Amino acid sequence: MYDWCNSKINLAAEGLSVSVDEIYELVQKKIEPLIDKIQGEFHETEEYKIHEKHEKITTIYAAKKAQFNEKYGVSGDEYDRIYDVFGTCHNSAYLEKIKADYKARKEYERRSHKQSSSYYEKFYGNYGGYSGGSYCGTAASNYNEADKAMLKKFYRTLSKAFHPDSNPDKDTSEEMKMLNRLKNDWGV
Repeated sequence: MYDWCNSKINLAAEGLSVSVDEIYELVQKKIEPLIDKIQGEFHETEEYKIHEKHEKITTIYAAKKAQFNEKYGVSGDEYDRIYDVFGTCHNSAYLEKIKADYKARKEYERRSHKQSSSYYEKFYGNYGGYSGGSYCGTAASNYNEADKAMLKKFYRTLSKAFHPDSNPDKDTSEEMKMLNRLKNDWGV
């Protein structure tokens, strides 16, 4: 109505000294019963019933295709190579191939997950849950007596350099806290 009658409605609105919206509302009120009647008659036709049936079939088809693609991790037209629009299987060999590929992929993911879990369990078991190197957080038992003696020398040298008595004009409390943590970690 807006495309076909716009110029005529504008002329009528000017001639009657009313707004264009009022004319459109009046026209809409007059043609609504006609539209309802025509649509009601159309809904009784075979054409409309077939259209509705077609919509139902294609909606179900699209849902099944999306579900299939998501379940088996495929994309594109794999579903269409196996099933028709009604869901009837026409290529069972290809369906079995997709199922086998899916099963193999899941088994690979399961084994990969198990292997990575095993790796991390061994890693954390060997290193006490810390992966940052030998300077922090390792167990004291990882050092032999010669290493402990050297670490003790490091600690003494650094503690003299950062001790608050050696640095009256500078705040070295954070450095000392770190050194004391290292001392505990090193087991000296």
